[in-house]
Amino acid sequence: MIRSSFDSIRHILFFAIFICILTTNYSCFSTGAKKTQTQSIVLKPELPVSKPPALPPTPENYENPTEKKVEHKQPDTTKIKIEEKSPEALKPQKPAVIKSLVYNIAVMLPFSVADYIPNAANDSVPESSTIALEFYEGMLLSFEKLKQEGVSLQVHVYDTENNVNTVNRLLQTPELMSADLIVGPVYNRELKPVANFARQHQVYQLSPLSPSSNICHDNPWYLIANPSIEAQCAAIYQYIASGQEQKRIVTICSGKSNETGLSNLFFHFRHQSKESGLDINNIPVSQIIYANQSIAEIEQHLSPLDENMIVVTSFDPLLVYDLITKLNSLRSKYRIKLFGMPNWLNFDMVDFEYFANLNLHIPLPFWLDKQDAQYLAFKKSYLSNFKTLPSEYACRGYDTMLWLGRALYNYGKTFGTFAGELNAKGIFTDFVFEPASAHQYTSGNKLNRTDFLENKFVNIVRVNPDLSLEKVNK
Repeated sequence: MIRSSFDSIRHILFFAIFICILTTNYSCFSTGAKKTQTQSIVLKPELPVSKPPALPPTPENYENPTEKKVEHKQPDTTKIKIEEKSPEALKPQKPAVIKSLVYNIAVMLPFSVADYIPNAANDSVPESSTIALEFYEGMLLSFEKLKQEGVSLQVHVYDTENNVNTVNRLLQTPELMSADLIVGPVYNRELKPVANFARQHQVYQLSPLSPSSNICHDNPWYLIANPSIEAQCAAIYQYIASGQEQKRIVTICSGKSNETGLSNLFFHFRHQSKESGLDINNIPVSQIIYANQSIAEIEQHLSPLDENMIVVTSFDPLLVYDLITKLNSLRSKYRIKLFGMPNWLNFDMVDFEYFANLNLHIPLPFWLDKQDAQYLAFKKSYLSNFKTLPSEYACRGYDTMLWLGRALYNYGKTFGTFAGELNAKGIFTDFVFEPASAHQYTSGNKLNRTDFLENKFVNIVRVNPDLSLEKVNK
């Protein structure tokens, strides 16, 4: 049985998950394949016992017992003055949350324990299960932290098996139907049926890793923790536009539709900035559809006076290598600041000195400051419990669940209604959720409907001359 006091070694934890799936009397997971009694993780702090009120003290049903009841006379309708409410008065009011409530959390991750074949040393974990297991290990540490803060959670963990049919069976279980929050699944094909379920039952579902904006439509119950690539491009534009110096933007992409679409966004950002009056520097935008152009052809787009912000929306290492080689030969004549895509830091064939020479900036949804005191404390705890260093997924699991638990504690299970008030700094990223739509960046400034809530915060990271990485936005 998985407990909040965790097993110390990863393969032991995974083996415990495996046993939970196979046990007929008690199970930490629910599967549609067999009926099992689910024994959930209960994380309830030791609080003073008190009798709960008959009705939750929400704005709708709370009655002040000390307030005298006054009999109101029927008003004279001929003298009624209609007062217009201010926009502030029309905003939803923060609910009076009962801090001792226990919230039901459903965690849906692709552990795929059926694929687990233990070896003699009992230390084998399927590679396909690693992401789910590491993410969940991070969540376990956040559960302990939340418990210390007074947050009461009852956690039901489900193995989606990376299978849509399994997910559909899980959605029929009583525990899921009574969930106050769903975390997961991971992959898009599994996210879609759960998003429909969450919308139907009006329960918030958080997509922890997928940045896709095409999972659902008209669904304000769906939250995206990982900013979409479009949101990352918007963050690049906002960062460029924030300075006072004269500059121009040159977008470069291949002829691939996805790369061209991202490149075209910068024309939309420019147009929207002009409409809203934010573009005080009148930044011009031009585009190069890259097909091994010569240095002279690239040079035609550069300004000898302005700072040249070159934004490359390509994910192809061959294109990037060819392009930055040419840009390096131009840096003595022009002021160049290069912006690339998140996967560039994984390129093996590109010399990072080229990146440093061109003052490369990268948008990253996840950023790890190894000297941060909170990270060092988290790493120490993780190492103590799991005998290994935390991966990116473990860090994400900890950060995300910590934010969610605190949001539930402070705002109740309708916390998404107050998305603008939930902004918080995490250890590895910030959480700035805003209403969003699938075509928000190309349809003008007005948002006609909410397709989902999206975390819009993106870390902008620079490659320094000494090849170190530094976060440059706050």
